[in-house]
Amino acid sequence: MAVLWREKGEARERLDSWMCLTMRRGSLKGYSGKITRVVKIPEARMEHFISGKPETTFGQALRDNWPFEDHDINSKWRIVTENGEDVTKNALSSHEGTVMVEFLP
Repeated sequence: MAVLWREKGEARERLDSWMCLTMRRGSLKGYSGKITRVVKIPEARMEHFISGKPETTFGQALRDNWPFEDHDINSKWRIVTENGEDVTKNALSSHEGTVMVEFLP
């Protein structure tokens, strides 16, 4: 059973169990809320959160939630999984788990 939260003005409201959706892992069909994912820079210990609708790309979510003060948002970068797969242009719903931001020369 997944616990879902609904944005309600400035507050977040937990959906009671009778309102929760039972979802298979990786199945977000019909879900219209926000998804939050963890991003980090490989050499850094700090983890950051990005969020957006399920169809929002990882790249757009990162631009919308830019957490890296030491790096310019307009620099060249890509987002990869632990296996090295580039997910920058993939939807947030396409990958569960921590992703890494690689800054390119």
